[in-house]
Amino acid sequence: MEQREAVKGKLTELSGYFIEESDEMIWTVLSHNDMNKDFSSENGITKNFLIEAAKEFNEVKYSKDLYNHLLDIVANAKSVTKELQEAVKYLMYWKLGKVSMKRTPTSVPIQVKGNTYYVSGTTYSNRMAIDKAITDNMLEFGLKFRDNQIPYDVFRSRADTLTVTSIVLPTYFIHIWNPAVYPILDVKVWRTFKWNNGAAIYKQTKPNSWVHYEEYTQFFRGLVDETGLEWRIVDKGLWSIGEKLKEGNVQRMKLNF
Repeated sequence: MEQREAVKGKLTELSGYFIEESDEMIWTVLSHNDMNKDFSSENGITKNFLIEAAKEFNEVKYSKDLYNHLLDIVANAKSVTKELQEAVKYLMYWKLGKVSMKRTPTSVPIQVKGNTYYVSGTTYSNRMAIDKAITDNMLEFGLKFRDNQIPYDVFRSRADTLTVTSIVLPTYFIHIWNPAVYPILDVKVWRTFKWNNGAAIYKQTKPNSWVHYEEYTQFFRGLVDETGLEWRIVDKGLWSIGEKLKEGNVQRMKLNF
């Protein structure tokens, strides 16, 4: 197998998977002893590209102050409390884009660090998933996972019970307990991942399994390692790239930020 230009002449550890429909292998760089410093990714996912893309992340819809404050509560909780329960609940609503500083006729106000936010309703299946996520038993498992008392695969099996309609909320539940290691997965970042691998983007280009999450996690961690950027910058950059990707054959699409 010919080495990619990024790692040519270097000792490289790869992970790959086979796509039967197109009869091709997709490879991801897991580690290397020194990247080719002259390399520029074919689709433009470089350090500077991510930095510029991250600036266009929708901070109005997804408040970073609220997100960071709630993550701090989860990170510092000593036991299951009402504060932890509410932090996890509103983090889930935040992920769904249902927390805003703008009031709507049906929204419910909440006070966080002196600021008023308004929580809007969501689907029945999402409400059921959130209710399961904030039970004492599930939160206790979350604390154990955060503190490395149970492994990923055990916690994954618990998170998998939250809903059968989507992989997004179960993987997000993993994320909130160890956000620097387990990234946020959604349609936008998944499309960026597929685009970076040279795939066309279609309406059905969506993540739908734990295998997809684990493939994306490897890709995400590789970008964090290669660019040296803080994980949240990488996350926001990938989201913003996905926001600009349109359906169709975009293997050679050039994006500007």
